[in-house]
Amino acid sequence: PLSETHKENINIDSILSQEEIGKKQIKISYTEYQNIVNTLINYLHSQEDRTSNVMDGVRMSSLVGWYLEKIEEDIESESQLREKTFVVGKVIDSMINKDRVLVPLHIAGEGDENKDDPIVVIHPNYIQ
Repeated sequence: PLSETHKENINIDSILSQEEIGKKQIKISYTEYQNIVNTLINYLHSQEDRTSNVMDGVRMSSLVGWYLEKIEEDIESESQLREKTFVVGKVIDSMINKDRVLVPLHIAGEGDENKDDPIVVIHPNYIQ
């Protein structure tokens, strides 16, 4: 759960480094943030229901790709696609590092190639 100060606007840039997007700041409303979170959680729940092993999860890149496919009707340009990709990536990072709703799984023996693309699962204690 976010504190009251975060409910007004979520400053996506402050979650990680600003170098990735240059000087442009991207802000989304708390409502939009919650909509993205709920959409991703519902998708992950549906994926868990399809498999018997809760620990299977979904790769972070696959989750971003699925979300972008879901909202593709709203995307009108390549720059808007890059912005939406950036936003959903930052929301997922926030779900992992701030809200602790998602847990990244790093499988032993995979090496560094999947370090930046972990499998993510919903935290077992998370109640929607």
